[in-house]
Amino acid sequence: MKNTIKVALAGAAITAATLALAPQASATRTWYPTGTAGDQDITLYYNEMTAQGVTGTIPQAWTLEQAACSDLAQGVSEDKLIHIAMNIGVTRSQAKVMVWGAEWHFCPAYY
Repeated sequence: MKNTIKVALAGAAITAATLALAPQASATRTWYPTGTAGDQDITLYYNEMTAQGVTGTIPQAWTLEQAACSDLAQGVSEDKLIHIAMNIGVTRSQAKVMVWGAEWHFCPAYY
């Protein structure tokens, strides 16, 4: 299956509506972000995902980060978001960068 940001959006956008609230996860980091926490830099976020083999557009990356940060603010765990992305066709490494990158650049309180 083609690994696209668009595919991940389908899961991230419905997460808040379909999952029970869960406590914040504390994951061990195996990926290191670029830029600074909270820099709101969509280009760095997009480049981090494409470096992992994820394809899509910058507008799709904006939508993904908004959905991820919204879900995290509602109590959905990192692990739950990562598993949703994996269930719709991205690898674990790609899913981690999608979630952790959104946190780092756009909602660093959850990173």
